[in-house]
Amino acid sequence: MIQVHWGTHLTGERTNKLSARDETDKLPAAICILGSGCFHIIFTVKLKIHGLPLFAPEEPGTSNPTPWHHDQPYYCVDGKQVVSFWIPLDTVPQATCPEFVSGSHAWGKWFLPRKFSGVDYNHTEEWLEPIPDIENQREDYDIRSWDLEPGDAIAFHFLTVHGAPPNKSKKLRRRGFAARWLGDDTTYAQRSGDMSPPFPGLEKRLNVGDPLDADEFPQVWPRT
Repeated sequence: MIQVHWGTHLTGERTNKLSARDETDKLPAAICILGSGCFHIIFTVKLKIHGLPLFAPEEPGTSNPTPWHHDQPYYCVDGKQVVSFWIPLDTVPQATCPEFVSGSHAWGKWFLPRKFSGVDYNHTEEWLEPIPDIENQREDYDIRSWDLEPGDAIAFHFLTVHGAPPNKSKKLRRRGFAARWLGDDTTYAQRSGDMSPPFPGLEKRLNVGDPLDADEFPQVWPRT
């Protein structure tokens, strides 16, 4: 899990920043820049997109936090060569930045997916565990967050535990979108309960363990 200020390399240097407020016709170029960063992070030969969701804006004075969770148990994806980028569309001070538990992707644990209301999904896999009470034991974890500007990005593994505090700012919205990427070792998975995003009908075209060769996951590199 790293913070990235986009320049020629992933140096953390605030150089030629990719602005999230660029014109819509620059989005393909933006995706190419994000994709190029993935090769430095997950060392893949082929690269596919899992999704580009735009999250509902957190208006100033929002009182509800995003509960601690990690993403892969929600997804129809198995594999280790996976990475998400969270990209703010607004100035996000550290006090309202999403928070990430450093190293949690390597714990070897999968936690029960949770609805953002705080209720667990109806998954029944025995290897899914309740997530620890991180919020009330914060001193036990290496929790990281940053001051962000539009066009910055946070890159993290699908198993990195993260959450977000309420947006208690009186002026600033907290809007962001995610770019989720899949590498060579990713395969189709089914979960016992609801999945998010659901990709309806995919189960009729792929078997568990199949490569994610489907229109829902376009390959962006090498170009097909």
